[in-house]
This record gives sequence, C-alpha cells and structure tokens, in this order.
Amino acid sequence: MQADQDENMMNGFFEGWYYRQHNGSEAVALIPALHTGGDGVQRASLQVVTGDFSCSVPFQDFCFDR
Repeated sequence: MQADQDENMMNGFFEGWYYRQHNGSEAVALIPALHTGGDGVQRASLQVVTGDFSCSVPFQDFCFDR
C-alpha cells in the first residue's frame, strides 16, 4: 500500500470530501481538499458552492503528513 501511495505522490495526489446541507429550497456545499502536484508541493483548499455562488479558497503554508 505504501508503494502505491508514494507513486501517487510522484504523479500528483488529490483527496477531497463533500459536505452538503439543504433546507428544501436552498443548499450549500463545502468541499475541503488536499492535493499534491507532480512538483511535490502540498496544497489545501476549500470550495464553497451555493445555487448562485461558488468560490475556491486556497490555504497557504499548508503541509500534511501521510
């Protein structure tokens, strides 16, 4: 398993979670994510999505241990 994870880190890595809350007529989704590019730089972001709005907020100076 570790060899597969190491190979994924070399080719890039993405892991995200999807949280959605709604009240029948309105909804909001939050998508926090961890990603590593082929350059090995670790990044994190939070995407916020509603019916008429979306944005992605990057988190600077982020690292995670695998």
